Amino acid sequence: PRCLITVLVEGATIPPAGTPIQREGGTVGMVTSSCWSPTVGAVLALGVVERAIAEEGRSVRLPVPGGELSGAMRMAPMHDPERARARS
Repeated sequence: PRCLITVLVEGATIPPAGTPIQREGGTVGMVTSSCWSPTVGAVLALGVVERAIAEEGRSVRLPVPGGELSGAMRMAPMHDPERARARS
């Protein structure tokens, strides 16, 4: 079974849809979409991975043309449902 995760990507490069999500040299999933998030101040990528590999904070690699990006899995949504930022 697979599950949807968020990858908090290091740097400003936005990985394209279809980019493999790799862990320890093997492909464990795929990026479905990504964008720069002005709210979070970082690049976020949504992806689908094997449920057994999904774990908060687990590091992953995203191979892109010209190099490789590093990132960390996030299991919780990166939005602000209580609107705490808007009230601060």
